[in-house]
Amino acid sequence: MKTRIILLNDIKGLGKKGEIIFVKPGYARNFLIPRNIAMIANRENITYFENFKSNLQKKFIEETKKNTINAEKIKSIGKIEIFAKSGKDGRLFGSIRKLDIINSLKKLKISVRKKEVLLDERSIRNTGEYIVKFNFKGNIKSSIKVLVSSKF
Repeated sequence: MKTRIILLNDIKGLGKKGEIIFVKPGYARNFLIPRNIAMIANRENITYFENFKSNLQKKFIEETKKNTINAEKIKSIGKIEIFAKSGKDGRLFGSIRKLDIINSLKKLKISVRKKEVLLDERSIRNTGEYIVKFNFKGNIKSSIKVLVSSKF
């Protein structure tokens, strides 16, 4: 006799999150359920999980819309300028990091998370023009030119 369960996580060789599968009762009782990897698939839990999945889908759709709008705003701006102290050779005293770029975009009323900003290196250390890429959730991509100028 097998026990019917709902997987709460993806498990290699067993199934994907949200699938209803059959496993041996001991495996479910002693391993999957205590580790919150699965739950028994009764009517109540199936209804709960379906509601949970629909709420996740709604949140994902809203987040995708927001990210698309942010990506379009970033493309429409085209270029931002950040001022920093530098030497005569153009080398910065310090560096421009992701947070500096995020703060510049905040002034333009664009909210971006740190993990969405992609720099070629950890930071920008010289004056000049750089292309900064953004990778939003939902495979939405954008980029902007960042002009780092010397501040006297």
